[in-house]
Amino acid sequence: MAHFGRVEDIEAWKETHIAEGYARETNIEFARFLVIARGSASEVKTQLYIALDIGYIEREKFDELYARIDKICRMLTGLMDYLKRNATGKPPTANRKP
Repeated sequence: MAHFGRVEDIEAWKETHIAEGYARETNIEFARFLVIARGSASEVKTQLYIALDIGYIEREKFDELYARIDKICRMLTGLMDYLKRNATGKPPTANRKP
């Protein structure tokens, strides 16, 4: 099933959207890409329900993957909230590599 492959790649998608947004000049632009990353994660939640409903995955695997994706969504929301509070300025630089 092609959709299930997306579940396994959610980490890469999230990182790609975050990296692209991080390269932008402002927190507002960065936050916009985090919204995209969170939207991708939410799509995968729906695909997980479909996979469970049609018997493609077992409930245990569903619960495991759903928990991972839900955690990602919560982390993205927390980072977006931080950026909203600090809307002016550039993204945080603590972990940037030269």
